[in-house]
Amino acid sequence: RLLIIVTSVMALWNIVKITAGVETPIFVVAQYDMRPALNVGDVILMKFNSSCSARPHNLQAGDIVLFKHTPIRTDSQLLLRRLVYQQSLYCSSQFSDQNETRIMTKADFNQVDDKFMYLRGKPW
Repeated sequence: RLLIIVTSVMALWNIVKITAGVETPIFVVAQYDMRPALNVGDVILMKFNSSCSARPHNLQAGDIVLFKHTPIRTDSQLLLRRLVYQQSLYCSSQFSDQNETRIMTKADFNQVDDKFMYLRGKPW
């Protein structure tokens, strides 16, 4: 009986992963950063959006995004933030021409954006 339950849960988890298109489709809010919109313990079901991941310019101010951030001298962590603004840049060099979109995020509970998380002079 236990084997049937475990097998069913694993099958359901794999169906959710495939349907959502992400490795970990469920995220539990662990910090107070996004209050009042999201509280600690809230469960978020995520879905992969290929148009946004391939083209971040499809994101809009106000969208909530989950991304991996690697702070200075620590391991990377997943951050849940609201998109505040974005900047489109055209980069040209002797090797290639390309457009680059940078996004700036902010936790709802914070008074300032997340620019402090990046080294001075480094792109955000």
